[in-house]
Amino acid sequence: MNYTIIGAGKSGRGFIGRLLSDTGNIPTYIDASASLVYQLGSKKSFTLEFFGNARPPMTIPIKNIFHTDDQKGLEAVANSDVVFVSVGASNLPEVGSYLTKALQFKTKEQPILVITAENAIDPAKKLTEAIGQKQDSKTGFLVTEAAIFCSTIEKPGSAVDILSEAYDILPYDEQKTNHFSNLPVFLKPEPNFPLLLTRKIFTYNCASAAIAYLGAYQGYAWYADAANDPSIIQVLDSLYAKVNAVLCKVYGLDVHDQEAFAEASKRKFQNREVRDSIDRNARDATRKLAEDERMLGPLLLINN
Repeated sequence: MNYTIIGAGKSGRGFIGRLLSDTGNIPTYIDASASLVYQLGSKKSFTLEFFGNARPPMTIPIKNIFHTDDQKGLEAVANSDVVFVSVGASNLPEVGSYLTKALQFKTKEQPILVITAENAIDPAKKLTEAIGQKQDSKTGFLVTEAAIFCSTIEKPGSAVDILSEAYDILPYDEQKTNHFSNLPVFLKPEPNFPLLLTRKIFTYNCASAAIAYLGAYQGYAWYADAANDPSIIQVLDSLYAKVNAVLCKVYGLDVHDQEAFAEASKRKFQNREVRDSIDRNARDATRKLAEDERMLGPLLLINN
């Protein structure tokens, strides 16, 4: 199968690219940053190291990478079986326009599976609308979505190398795929993906936002340092308790399962081996203040 990743950033190449490489697949990368395309294209690879030296470092090959202005990238999309999109939710309209342009080069009849890897509400719907086609198109794209639980950051002092968690699963919405066969083993089908994504954003991302903004207010530079601050922990525990309760009430989740889900997120955020920054986690505040996003979403659910 042919794979293309739109967005050669930290998650695109450092997580999805690594997972594909692990399964013997070398994807084509497409990115809007001319400098990144040049650097990766020149090196033909990048190094990936794991937080806490959980695994030995890896060298991930780069066979083909194209700028979004390069027609070869459009042709690569048109000849793909699966396209992963990892660009940040605010950039989905531009990706939709890009995918529409790629259709002119498509010759095969079967649709191309597009998987959005964005931590946002309804990214597949937004991308489908941006493409301007029906979700059940027989000749264009079939769009589904995945949820990223893996943290990846740029290695300090390097323009292309990555530091990552040792995480090997990408959950996706199987209800929107018409049960595509021969998908990579790291893709985990979720029968109720919308609930998983809502649960993740209202638990993981809600807590992440609280740590980031409280940490910024208290002058922290590193994320895990803020997550281990006693005063922030106190707020965090209260937040988890309220969010857990309302999610279980509204969605019928098992109390112990949701508490374990939340506790896993807390351990992740407090892991000092994950050298993530406050700045990275606090950016794009305007998008995060949307009614269905990580801060107002659970707050409105609690108040209703």
